[in-house]
Amino acid sequence: MTYHLYESDPYIKSFDATVEKIDGDWILLDQTAFFPGGGGQECDLGSIGGLRVTEVKAEGDHVYHRVPGHTFNPGQRVHGEIDWDRRYELMKGHTGEHILFSSILRESPDIELVKIHISPSKKSLVIKGHVDWSVISKAQKKANEIIMKGLAVTECWLERNEVSTSGIRAKLERITENKIRIIKIDGFDQAACAGIHVRNTAEVNAIFVTKISSAKPIGDFEISFEVGANAMMKSIFFGAIALHASDVIGAQPEHLVNAVENMKHLVTVLKDSLKKHARERLRSLVPERHGPFKIYSGLFESVDRKLLTDEANRFIQEEKTVCIFGSTDERALFILAVNKDVDIDCPGILNKCLSEFGGKGGGQKHFASGGTTDLIHINEVFRNILDEVRFALSQKVANDR
Repeated sequence: MTYHLYESDPYIKSFDATVEKIDGDWILLDQTAFFPGGGGQECDLGSIGGLRVTEVKAEGDHVYHRVPGHTFNPGQRVHGEIDWDRRYELMKGHTGEHILFSSILRESPDIELVKIHISPSKKSLVIKGHVDWSVISKAQKKANEIIMKGLAVTECWLERNEVSTSGIRAKLERITENKIRIIKIDGFDQAACAGIHVRNTAEVNAIFVTKISSAKPIGDFEISFEVGANAMMKSIFFGAIALHASDVIGAQPEHLVNAVENMKHLVTVLKDSLKKHARERLRSLVPERHGPFKIYSGLFESVDRKLLTDEANRFIQEEKTVCIFGSTDERALFILAVNKDVDIDCPGILNKCLSEFGGKGGGQKHFASGGTTDLIHINEVFRNILDEVRFALSQKVANDR
């Protein structure tokens, strides 16, 4: 069994130990300050005997350290150094996660914690149940109040039956041990946890939620956050963006969300109106005739791909019919479609006309689409596609005479 120095003193930065076992790059020590990872928290890194420790893992009560290139022997005394900046960041992150989740739970009691991730580059928790920015805003405020109170963070070990009847947050179905480690935040939270933590909430310094995203299929939402200096810098950065946005749209900062929601609704109404108008225009198109062939063509503004595709498919149900549609938005979109009795290489024509302006097209012989970011020459591209089609149809008309 390896004696876990990090449990009795999570602030330990260096230690001496005896090598007990060697297995390739892996070494087993009689005691260690290296946390092997657990409770969603990544393992410690650092050095042993001046050589870099690249990975740490637990196997039962043993903690193994990966030290590539070592020449240690069983019985040898070695000196270990923890990467303290990394360790302390993980400790603050893990305690911050307990504070944040418990704060969210107070606002939304039906949520369930699925998993957490605590690393230097990412801190997040995945939950089942509903949360939104209104809930997160209140929980974040509460979490930072708990940090500022400087509450003591302590640990204790309880019997399994004590945990099950105490109201402590614990997923007992995932825990096999009879003795369970509990992390307590004085008067605020108690949870079963295998990770290592700071001793006082004030050490977390600050918590700032940066993102709420879908966590399907393992949960409903992933809540990403920062702690400490990173939290303060992110809050300053995003706060400045919010103030700038408020100024741009002429809204008070406290009314920014409502203003954006109103603008979003207006955009939806305008897009629906534009879509309706575009459909009416498409269905009123008069074809240009080339012998037995009909060409339906039009260049539209901000018409979505689905509408153009649906209408093109509707038109080409007619025999000897060609559709050439274009739409401009952030990029130019073109659709070239023909009835199957029209022998035209749609992808070939689109690629020929689009490549000159940095675009490309693809699809099947009788239905192709493509685009370009060159909006300046969109009319020229459209004319070129139309001219290519006219030429191809003229040749077919001449050959049929």
